[in-house]
Amino acid sequence: MLKSADQGYIQAETAIGSYYLENHHTGPVPNYADADRWLRMAATQGDAEAQLWLGLGYKRGFFGGIDYEESLRWLRKSAAQGLPDAQVCMGQTYQYGEGVPKSNDRAAYWFKRAADHLSDISGAFEAEGELAYMYRDGRLNGNDVEAYMWFVVVDSSVDPAIDPATDDDVKEVAKRMTPAKIAEAQQRARDWINRHPRLHRLPAVLNP
Repeated sequence: MLKSADQGYIQAETAIGSYYLENHHTGPVPNYADADRWLRMAATQGDAEAQLWLGLGYKRGFFGGIDYEESLRWLRKSAAQGLPDAQVCMGQTYQYGEGVPKSNDRAAYWFKRAADHLSDISGAFEAEGELAYMYRDGRLNGNDVEAYMWFVVVDSSVDPAIDPATDDDVKEVAKRMTPAKIAEAQQRARDWINRHPRLHRLPAVLNP
């Protein structure tokens, strides 16, 4: 891998850099200078994965300290290329105000972009969950229809055999809804799931 990276193969540069960060969650890694160097080489050549790792590294202090400005710089580049995990990180950056003013609307913008992916289950699934709880908790301008819809969408990617009416989160939101609003939320969920068939399967109870 090092021989390949030394010859400028971008994917190898990213892999070497990410190996230094593997299974690490907080604080500086022992060889953070090498991790930064390899990831930066790939990131400056436009590799979205390397940009994501750099963004996470500076956000979590892997490279000797937390630097939100540098983190945002790389996460934004990666997210702009459409990497769902980077888009989720951008959403969380605004959600918690990490180097930027807190903004639930900006957070939701990035979560929705991540959730709309058709093939990447990790980032899309996490974004769906974030949106469900943001609507449920009233952190976004909207209504219970959105919260209900997103909880059903999340359930459909976990286990399509789940009856949404038995999900505790769905039941809690449904207490505040009329039958008409519940029907509207179910239709929205049905439409979303049908547009994203690789990540979700329509629950049997929602089949028309």
